[in-house]
Amino acid sequence: LTEPRFRELLELMGWHHELEKGWARTMSAHELINLESLLDILNVGYVVSWKKDINTSHHASDFSLYSEIMEANALANQSTTDELGLHRVREVQDRVSCARRGLGADGKSDNVFVVDMLRPAYGEYSKREVRALRLERKNPKGIYHTGGPNSVIGVSAGRDLPLLNDETGQVRIPADSAYDQLWLYTCADGQDKLNSEYRVRAAYQLKEPLPQVLDLDMMAWERNSAWPRAFFVDEVASYQTKEELATFFHRAMGMPLVAVSSETSVPPVTDRTVVPAFGYHMTENSTSFSIHAPSAGVVALTEVNIPGDVRAMVNGRNAEVITVNHVFRGLKLPKAGVYEINFYYRPRFWFLSLVLSLIGIISTFASLILFKRPRLGIQ
Repeated sequence: LTEPRFRELLELMGWHHELEKGWARTMSAHELINLESLLDILNVGYVVSWKKDINTSHHASDFSLYSEIMEANALANQSTTDELGLHRVREVQDRVSCARRGLGADGKSDNVFVVDMLRPAYGEYSKREVRALRLERKNPKGIYHTGGPNSVIGVSAGRDLPLLNDETGQVRIPADSAYDQLWLYTCADGQDKLNSEYRVRAAYQLKEPLPQVLDLDMMAWERNSAWPRAFFVDEVASYQTKEELATFFHRAMGMPLVAVSSETSVPPVTDRTVVPAFGYHMTENSTSFSIHAPSAGVVALTEVNIPGDVRAMVNGRNAEVITVNHVFRGLKLPKAGVYEINFYYRPRFWFLSLVLSLIGIISTFASLILFKRPRLGIQ
């Protein structure tokens, strides 16, 4: 974390809170969704958590007053930056009753709400489903739910559209787009006051859940989109700003890429060839591996590059190290073939420091010898 460019990348990818709190912590489902691209880049193949189900995330809106009513035709001009936004609308509908599974009219007008839902725009984890909705009321207390023992919530994808609930009231609503709007219908039980407050909770589940591989004191789930520690790519992208590079990462959806800083922007090609390395050998200051390159291209190692201090050898010969993806190590391969590659850390003044150290050691021993040498007295 002392390398400034690495810290910049972490902050850019949304890890600035983790930098403040430290790395030794478990990950929640919400963080898993938001930090997917960063986990890919950092080769995180497993997620460990105390939570019972890492594949489900829960979110809640702020409370809003029952007396604050919007006109339905004003919803198009409403915008939100929150994960969930709740609005009560002026609408006459009778679609549910106050019974536990009352998915039918009861002759009374319902309370009608609209919930605005923002979701991650990129990555596999943006593919989620709404599996449960819960509406909570304060003053007096009341709970409405799409399943369970509480009064039911009727859910539709828009005004006057069919309800999305099954016969038990539960929902399973695809949520692949970056923004959606759902209409909620609850029974008017006659207990609402002008200062009553409502909020909505939503439970999202990944459409393709991560497989659980460990269930002990803590649980572990396996990710299938983590990048290899080292890999070959036949096509190189270029970026002008760190923000543009972050967009490349988000849109990669787990497929490794190599990009270099340039005065022009060239997005990664979608049909790029990616070959993972094999035969890793690591020491305190070096990482060695083999790679089978099908053509000319670039090899990337997802370890921080320190220009001038990181060296590389390819098939026993010195090679030039370049910075790729803003912070990592890379080198160019001229043609197809099998390569033995070794990246190692050696400070640029290493030889000078070694010579000065040897001179110091020799001087110290010489001084000790002269100091202990017996002196001859004068007769």
